[in-house]
Amino acid sequence: MKAFPSISVQILIAVLITVVSVLGISSVIELNVLKDREAEMLRERGALTADRLANSLAYPLWNLSREQSERVVLDEITSPDVASIRVYDENGDLYIGKARGADGVVRNVELLDTLGSSLVPTPSGATFSYSRPIAFKGNSIGLVALEITDGALQSELGKLRWGIAIKLLVLAVLLSVVLYFALRILVIRPLSTLKSWVENVSVRQALMPPSFKRSAEINSLAGAFGSLSVNLRKKNEELENEHAHLRELNRQMQLEIDERKRTEDALRASEERFVKIFNLSPYRMGIIRLRDGMILHVNDTWLKETGFAREEIVNHPYQELDFWLSPETMVQVRQILTDRKPVQAIESHYRTRSGEKRVVLASTEIVELDGEPCGLWATHDITARKRTEEALLASEKRFTIAFDLMPVMATLSLFDGGRFLAVNDRFVTLSGYTREEAVGHTAIELGLWPDPTDRGRIMEILKRDGRVRAFEAGLRMKNGDYRTILLSIEAIELDGQRCLLHAGNDITARKQAEMLLRTSEERLRALSARIHSAREEEGTRIAREIHDELGSALTGLKWDLEKMDKTLAKSGNGSGVTTARGRIGNMTSLIESTIDAVRRISSELRPGILDDLGLVAALESHAQEFQARTGIVCHWQSTLDQVDLHQEKATAVFRIFQEILTNVLRHSQAANVYIELRRCEAQLELVVRDDGRGITESETANTRSLGLLGMKERALLVGGEVNVAGESGKGTTVVVRVPSEAQTVS
Repeated sequence: MKAFPSISVQILIAVLITVVSVLGISSVIELNVLKDREAEMLRERGALTADRLANSLAYPLWNLSREQSERVVLDEITSPDVASIRVYDENGDLYIGKARGADGVVRNVELLDTLGSSLVPTPSGATFSYSRPIAFKGNSIGLVALEITDGALQSELGKLRWGIAIKLLVLAVLLSVVLYFALRILVIRPLSTLKSWVENVSVRQALMPPSFKRSAEINSLAGAFGSLSVNLRKKNEELENEHAHLRELNRQMQLEIDERKRTEDALRASEERFVKIFNLSPYRMGIIRLRDGMILHVNDTWLKETGFAREEIVNHPYQELDFWLSPETMVQVRQILTDRKPVQAIESHYRTRSGEKRVVLASTEIVELDGEPCGLWATHDITARKRTEEALLASEKRFTIAFDLMPVMATLSLFDGGRFLAVNDRFVTLSGYTREEAVGHTAIELGLWPDPTDRGRIMEILKRDGRVRAFEAGLRMKNGDYRTILLSIEAIELDGQRCLLHAGNDITARKQAEMLLRTSEERLRALSARIHSAREEEGTRIAREIHDELGSALTGLKWDLEKMDKTLAKSGNGSGVTTARGRIGNMTSLIESTIDAVRRISSELRPGILDDLGLVAALESHAQEFQARTGIVCHWQSTLDQVDLHQEKATAVFRIFQEILTNVLRHSQAANVYIELRRCEAQLELVVRDDGRGITESETANTRSLGLLGMKERALLVGGEVNVAGESGKGTTVVVRVPSEAQTVS
């Protein structure tokens, strides 16, 4: 027999593999997460460094101070993450270039180009490039290009991997030592003691099993062995008593035989009565001579039910009747003739004259006829019952196989009392209760119902409908865990008893995932609402400051220039005055265009008309501006002069309208846009339709389409919805609906 490692070694190996695997996998995952996080931080530092360089180089590059510019570049390139910095002037020519090699030496880019990359080691790891324009007082005066490398990050991660590997090795060694000594004390020694006790147990001598204080399981096993020894001793006593009882029965049978001999004369006198009973019996009966197996008589019932004629059977030895008796029945008859003993209710098989196979229960009694020992047999046809039993056994077998193989929890219990009759493998695995612990007990005794009201509701449904379908109930497992089970129950009848068949699918993981998903969606939606609100507030603030501060300053400057122009006009028409007035005119035009730009930027950040005149005017004004800017004709239609919406909802509708027109310009290839604003019951409805190419289903379902997702998310945040539909060649229709709190003014 193949030798297996001891249980302590197997447990030790299993625990070591599990712990090392879990710690190793978790360490690898943590390293990857750390690597990704550090890489993202590195890229963010690179972007910030590029922005800082562009701001720091603006003044020295404007003053053409190469020394100050190089000092700024050298200050930044000392960072271990920076690989190279190149500064280009406004003509695109390299102004300053510094690069740091793998040896840490900073060199000029022109020197590296002269020496070649093969002579100067380059930093290891991936590189990320960033470029930023350099502007001074609104003028672009150059460009800075930055390359950063993650070589230092890769080096630190390599050291961290070695540290984790060493820690895992030390942990495995320490865990092995602790487990080895723990298993020897708690398992190996108690099992050895128990083995010695079992080997010394005698059937006739009672020995108390040893007790083990450190292990309740081994102590229970010892108690089981002690109970087994007591049972064996009791069984031995029972066998001895049974042997004595059999001897007494044998003595009584002998007395009966003697009595039978004394009554033989009386039996002969009753032979005539026997013949009458024989022929009138509703059972198939016959008489066979034991000496040679000759069939002497069969009654009328036998002839009627088998279809044979009397002369075909009577006065023929049974050996000639193999067409009637099956081979197994022939053996039974031969055994009866040999043993000459009564037989009670043995199962036999035979064929009728038509060839139909029948099953009977046969009983044979030894009688004496005309001084010859004979066998009197009587049979009862059980063919129909056998077929029913076989069908029932097959059905029960199929039910048992299906019951045990069901992938869900399944139990069979009594309707009255609720005691379990059977549980399947999935129930044992999920609940933690063995079949021995569950069968014969109720769910209440096992503590499966943490909330008794669930069971009460189920019983009410059973009494009302006779079945339960997809009932969510909480169950408590043996280890105390709570599981959510989708329960279905069917009332059935088994062996004349009313029973309940339970099938429960564990949906705990699904319910937890649904809860986490809902929580995540609520958090994301709240965050999105806060972002949109903050963006609108910031836009409003910036627009107001630009309009108030910068607009006022430019307007005042324009007025001063106009006054200067009038003053110069009065002073004469000299060439210098004419030149000054020309410049003043150019400056006035520039200021006017700047004021228009300020107004446009302020309107885009936060349209003042939305706050001043309301949503209807803002939508119509934006449609007119869109038409003037793009040439796409906008057809505005509305029966509403004003709608009373909260600022948040009005802003959401306006921003969605802006995004719709932006998508029309970018994607639709339309010449006309039809816009309708109307009230629909308790909702405000905005319908925008174009005559472009029409959006496709794949474009509508595209999860990467941020424009569509943004519109729908904005509408959801204010309790509304956005529906997009398109038809190829006939355009796209977008319907925006938001709830209206107050009556719409028309």
